[in-house]
Amino acid sequence: MEDNENIEILRGDPKKALIKLAIPMVFALLLISFNNIIDRIWVAGLGTDVLAAIGFVSPLFMIIIGIGNGLGAGSNSSISRFIGSKQKDNAENSALHSLLIVTIVSILIPLVVLPFFDDIIVYMGAASVMNYARDYGIPIILGSFAFLFNLLFSCQLRAEGDMKKATFVMASVEVLNMILDPIFIYILNLGIRGAALATIIASIIPTIVAVYWLFIRKNTYLTYNIRSFKYNTSYVKDILLVGIPASLEEFIISLVNIILNSMLVPFLNAAQALWANEVADPQTIDKTWEIGTGAPAGPFKILDIVGLETAYNINLMNPKTKEEGSINYKIDKLLKEKIDKGETGVNAGKGFYDYKK
Repeated sequence: MEDNENIEILRGDPKKALIKLAIPMVFALLLISFNNIIDRIWVAGLGTDVLAAIGFVSPLFMIIIGIGNGLGAGSNSSISRFIGSKQKDNAENSALHSLLIVTIVSILIPLVVLPFFDDIIVYMGAASVMNYARDYGIPIILGSFAFLFNLLFSCQLRAEGDMKKATFVMASVEVLNMILDPIFIYILNLGIRGAALATIIASIIPTIVAVYWLFIRKNTYLTYNIRSFKYNTSYVKDILLVGIPASLEEFIISLVNIILNSMLVPFLNAAQALWANEVADPQTIDKTWEIGTGAPAGPFKILDIVGLETAYNINLMNPKTKEEGSINYKIDKLLKEKIDKGETGVNAGKGFYDYKK
């Protein structure tokens, strides 16, 4: 395919190119943010334990997305520079090298993560929701190829200035996920596993469309021909030099979230121990914490958000809960008392605080 309108715009006025690239991307990102809200609404109907499990798995999911964004950025950078210097053959070969890298990474992620999945979840203090975390997390990890290839193809289409196709590949994932979530979760009665499957299938469908455009119909500027692939280490280095730093940002953020999650349970346990020992009431403990740290919410406000049923189930995992007179035993009785009254947190309208006012 000869130079098309998209390529001419990329090589022309930078202002026009920036507007053409930016506006569809802003729309797609807004749609993604909206979808996250809808997704949580659907999942919330499954209960607080399920929400907690998804929260614990989210850092792992975001690491996968970060890797996809990073490799996509590396591919985008390499392809666009070759296109700018009118080296179409090199741009096509670079695109094929990106496919090779993503294929290898898609295989490595399950092989590296799955053997340690349970340990990671336990480290974050989510042992009580392990079954839910496995039901959601394992399919997500096995389906990581769908997210990686979707992000890669979107970035490659963006590299040649085809924002309509690039935006479709990325934004349609969110639209499909909104539609498929209730079907898989409730109609097919797959629960939290259905939420994971809906997310994977929502990524696979537009990815297949991208494969059709690139490899079968070939109505894009770059021609994807596997037979013309010529391996060159310089392409790999070029892609990874941009891709790795871009991936590291999301990896570090997710790693911090994993560490914070591992600290959250002991923090909440300490607050509940003060309450069970009648050192202070929940409101006083929260106020002291908020004043002392400047945090917007104390431990009992966090417990209301997480849900008292989740806190109760986590406490049950401790063997000391069965020892009459122990702190965990006292916490168990106090939480059970509130749960029996229907005071389970924000979702119920009342927990340690009244949210109906």
